[in-house]
Amino acid sequence: MAFNLTNTSLKDKGLFLKLIENGLKKWIISKCNSVQSLKLEVFGSDLDLFKGIIKEIKLTAKKVTFKGLSFNIVKINTGKIRLNIKVFKKSINIKEKFKIEGEVNFTSKELEDSLLLNELSTLRCWLSKEILEVKELLSFKIDSDKIKLIGLNEDKEKIKTAYFTLLADKGKIIILNEECCINKTLPMDKNIYISEANITKGEIILKGYSNVIP
Repeated sequence: MAFNLTNTSLKDKGLFLKLIENGLKKWIISKCNSVQSLKLEVFGSDLDLFKGIIKEIKLTAKKVTFKGLSFNIVKINTGKIRLNIKVFKKSINIKEKFKIEGEVNFTSKELEDSLLLNELSTLRCWLSKEILEVKELLSFKIDSDKIKLIGLNEDKEKIKTAYFTLLADKGKIIILNEECCINKTLPMDKNIYISEANITKGEIILKGYSNVIP
């Protein structure tokens, strides 16, 4: 993982730390489909940076779309990051893995809009067949503290509606419907550990952590 250093002013922080901060912002934005707002703070000093150390990074972003999935709010904190700095090439590389902790927030509209895109067709099919047990998913809504799914059966004549809850178990997201005896684990990146999964006030909130490997 690498990004370019760019010129900036020395307003609140040391020159080199500010360069890293601005470089990171540009790199993150370039990796997303869209970002409405992004606040990023790099903690440490220029002396730490010359030693190849960033003490911590805090990020808060709103209305983010990444690989077709839309988020209302994204919050990320990192642990200590060790760097390999190449001054003459005006770039840095991450030297070793580091831990990030995060929280993401989804609204009903963002998730339903995301599920209509080709990038998430696999997830849409999984929700249809494995969770709602229908041929086609018509609607995904967050109704208070539950997920409401609507779909069509095999002959596409009968509409099925069911409600589901979420919980986190052993680092995974579990989708539940006690009436239908459904208890399924959501397919996801094995490097991400989910510690909390909640539905509240019409929003899905997930908390977890992961190790970033360069």
